[in-house]
Amino acid sequence: MPARSSARPEPTDAGEVLSSTNPLAGAWRQVQLPGIPGNLFGISCPSPALCVSGNVLGNLIVSTDPTGLASAWPAIRGGGSVQLTAASCPSVSRCIAVDNNADVLASTDPAGGAGAWTFTNLIPYTQIEGTRVSNAMWGASCPSISFCAIAAGDGQVFTSEDPFVETVEKQASKKNRKIRRSGAKRPRTILARRPSPTIELDGRKLTTLFRFFAANHASVRGFTCRIDRRPLRRCHSPKAYRVGLGRHHFRVRAIGWSGLKGPVTTAAFRVCRPLSPPPPTRLPPCWHGPVPGRPGG
Repeated sequence: MPARSSARPEPTDAGEVLSSTNPLAGAWRQVQLPGIPGNLFGISCPSPALCVSGNVLGNLIVSTDPTGLASAWPAIRGGGSVQLTAASCPSVSRCIAVDNNADVLASTDPAGGAGAWTFTNLIPYTQIEGTRVSNAMWGASCPSISFCAIAAGDGQVFTSEDPFVETVEKQASKKNRKIRRSGAKRPRTILARRPSPTIELDGRKLTTLFRFFAANHASVRGFTCRIDRRPLRRCHSPKAYRVGLGRHHFRVRAIGWSGLKGPVTTAAFRVCRPLSPPPPTRLPPCWHGPVPGRPGG
């Protein structure tokens, strides 16, 4: 790294990790992480299968193969944008990390990605604006899953006898929402009225009408409709459109109260000109197909 007069970490710095399976013998492996900007401060490894650290940009560095290559140390979004200064993991299923904005990150699945971590601020940012109050946190220790202590600026110490309760509750709530959502039925739409497959048109435009409802007359949040390439919009039954010559496709779908969208129900029809002069006997609409020189046929 280039020499400089300040020890302050910079986003352009590249982190590196030293790991060992035999530290007493001095057998250390050094791995540079060029794809992860910023110095790394603090690391916790509850077992040879998990290590957690963080960089100057607030990203968590989590590895399930600490003695592996640089690719074994991916960075995930931590939730903030400042230096993560310390981490502590009492077990492979419980970890916290702290930063110098008094934020605590906690997880019951440290290697589960950004969505497996909660983000909590312990000193509101508004309390330090325009004052000399420090909200930096520089050390964390969790000897068990039922106790954690965090050392902060201005001689402050934060302790918790249930440091992961909020994380467990949030993850349980997220799981329950997913179960409720996956268990909800997608509402089907029934077309009660639609145009005939073929329509003869004497003028330039005609009005088509569609009536629809949710299957089993289920209560839904609403419907979305479109015809041809027109924009998809919220709609309600009955829905009318002005159309011209040619082929047309109407699409409608119901939206349930949980936000689940039902399958698209479609209706296709064709608008064409009648024969002129009319044939001597009555024929089905548009039986003749396209007529040369007449758009839409």
